[in-house]
Amino acid sequence: MATVVKASEQKVYRGPEDGRSRMLIHPGMGARNLSLGSMVFPVGGRTAPHTRETEEVIFVVRGRTAIHIAGEAHELEAGDAIYIPPGTEHYHENIGDEELEHVWVFSPQGPEQLFYGMETE
Repeated sequence: MATVVKASEQKVYRGPEDGRSRMLIHPGMGARNLSLGSMVFPVGGRTAPHTRETEEVIFVVRGRTAIHIAGEAHELEAGDAIYIPPGTEHYHENIGDEELEHVWVFSPQGPEQLFYGMETE
C-alpha cells in the first residue's frame, strides 16, 4: 500500500551542524530498503566531514553546493545529483548566495537514526 508523506507535517530537526533536516521515508513508516529526507542549509552552512557505511544519493532542489570528497570539491546546483559510495568520507557546503536545499537517500537504512537524538523546532 502506498503512503503519502506531507513534508509540512514532518518534524524539522536542528542539524546536523548548520542544517535543518526532515525525515520523510524511514523504517518507522514501513520502508524496508531505503530512507529519504531533506536538508536546508543557510548561506555558508556546512556539515562536518563524515563517512557512512551505506550508499548515499544527494539531489539538489535549490541553491548551490560543493560536496567535498578526497580533497576535490564537486559543485552541484538545482537539478544535479551525486552518488556517494559506502565508506567515502565527505562533507556538504552551501556555496551559493541563497539557502541550499537537497534531498538525500540512504540505502540500506541506518544513518537517518541520528535525527532521533536531535532537537526539533
